[in-house]
Amino acid sequence: MPSAIQTKSTVSVVVCTFNGGKYLLEQLQSIATQRELPNELIIVDDGSTDATCSIIDKFLKTARCPTRCLRNESTLGVAKNFEKAIRESTGQIVMLADQDDVWEANKLMKLREGLDSSPTALLLFSNATCIDLKGQRLRSTLWKKVGQRRVARLLREKERQFSILLGGDIVTGATVAFRRQLAARALPIPMEWLHDAWFAIFASIKGQIFGLDERLIRYRIHKDQVRGVAGNDIIERALAQRILGKKGDLRKFLILKNRISPLLSDAQQVELDAKILHLQVRSSLSSQAAKRAIQVFQESMSGRYGRYSSGLPSMALDLLGH
Repeated sequence: MPSAIQTKSTVSVVVCTFNGGKYLLEQLQSIATQRELPNELIIVDDGSTDATCSIIDKFLKTARCPTRCLRNESTLGVAKNFEKAIRESTGQIVMLADQDDVWEANKLMKLREGLDSSPTALLLFSNATCIDLKGQRLRSTLWKKVGQRRVARLLREKERQFSILLGGDIVTGATVAFRRQLAARALPIPMEWLHDAWFAIFASIKGQIFGLDERLIRYRIHKDQVRGVAGNDIIERALAQRILGKKGDLRKFLILKNRISPLLSDAQQVELDAKILHLQVRSSLSSQAAKRAIQVFQESMSGRYGRYSSGLPSMALDLLGH
């Protein structure tokens, strides 16, 4: 008896824009020339004051798939803008697109096939070629920038995905495709979180993050990024956490706990509480150098610097009072 033919999931691509006129046309054209076109393309502009809107208007006249553009009356910010775009979409699979990258011609097809062939996957992300502001290829890939070993561990240890992500972001939204069910579970996105980290956390609870080690986009690294991947150096990650601020980081995870606790296993709840305790310790270190050194030493003995921050670089910053 012949096997049933697997039907293709419908795909929505959502693009969020804000003063992205410098690179936007190349990105839109790369989506419009995919080997497999999306069922719909949703563009939401967050109040651009440059040429972005005129570029979108011209694109709409020649778009090769159903395309809609919405314009916000007031600026929402990157996470809330993506939330709005996702809510407007209708596809069974949602793919996120940044305004300044370039998609390879097989990206949509590869990610759609990846999710359709992996019933237990909620979120799938790919690797990428890194390019500079002029579009020139850099030597590194996105996964190397994030940390190749960290990515490999996330994909290998599925039962530990939630715990691994408590140690730092790994999934980059510009490479992501996810099922509609994940959006229903994760929305709304708190103002304190970025959309890719928030969706990854929810998908990780039951080990439902999958990866595809193929370079399916050209990921542009430049100074105007809202948030980008600058490097995989552990010191850079420690400095990035410092920029956010320890109290801001603590607030983020208290909000996460309030939203996510009913979904967690007992072991995951213990991990989340340990992460929060670590952030509480780091956010309340003494201003006196000697006392602060004792506090940092005691926290280092717990092993939480290694699990939930960047290890020695984070310790060094704390010892210096940063």
